[in-house]
Amino acid sequence: HALLALAADRPCEDDVVAGLDAADVGADLLDDARPLVAQDLRERARDGAVEDGGVGVAHAARDDLDEDALLQIIWKPKNSLLRQYERLFELDGVKLTVTEDARRAIVKEAIRRKSGARGLRSIMEEVMLDVMYEVPSMDGVSGVTIDEGVVLKQHEPIITSYKCASC
Repeated sequence: HALLALAADRPCEDDVVAGLDAADVGADLLDDARPLVAQDLRERARDGAVEDGGVGVAHAARDDLDEDALLQIIWKPKNSLLRQYERLFELDGVKLTVTEDARRAIVKEAIRRKSGARGLRSIMEEVMLDVMYEVPSMDGVSGVTIDEGVVLKQHEPIITSYKCASC
């Protein structure tokens, strides 16, 4: 079950539940979670876990996010994890490409670890750590490609170099 937390003293906006934005992960996903969060808060208040005016945390159980939902989380939002890495590489003039099979491998690893959406960041950090530090010091790098083999630690990222016209 995925875990959604909502602080009882924080107002819940119509389009935001537990810090997730409907534009990012899809309104239908949040619509499913919203009643569960509200119900769990009422039950906790009834049982004395949340005092009137106090702060409490509600945990709402939902079905685990499936592979397609995790793929949307990792790639679809404007400020998604993969887009953040792309921007970091762009600062050094390098185009980062993460193939579809690599994205699926990252998602499958998060599912295997039962870490869900939160685990996507740590898996991406593991995959990207070495190349993030090596590429800026390399001359002539124009692109880096991360494929499934890189995620599965079968080989290193594919580094593309440009040819110097005056060399």
